[in-house]
Amino acid sequence: MAGFGIAIQHTNRKGQTYYLHQRRSKTGALLYHFAMKTGGAVEGIPEGYEIHENVQGQVFLRRKMAKQISDEELAVLRQVLDRQPHRPIYQLEEKDAIRHRLSGGGFVGRRIRHYG
Repeated sequence: MAGFGIAIQHTNRKGQTYYLHQRRSKTGALLYHFAMKTGGAVEGIPEGYEIHENVQGQVFLRRKMAKQISDEELAVLRQVLDRQPHRPIYQLEEKDAIRHRLSGGGFVGRRIRHYG
């Protein structure tokens, strides 16, 4: 982990700022989590990990994932959603498939899979 003296922080889409923390499990493994407290925050992201925010605004540290959908395909999906009359309630989440959800947490009922 890099030691730049600056704690890793992420501000989610709701405007809440979270800081990356670490602790040891009972078996001695390092566990990472985000919390709103600043004390004890770590100064770097472990190699091979990335910050991820889900559609509800929860912030996680996860292993880097191979892209399941190209940037061009994602742009097309965003253009389609931008034309929807209720655009503010939609959010895209790239996981094992692209999902669009209502920002209130309700599942819209469609999954858009990418078959490559």
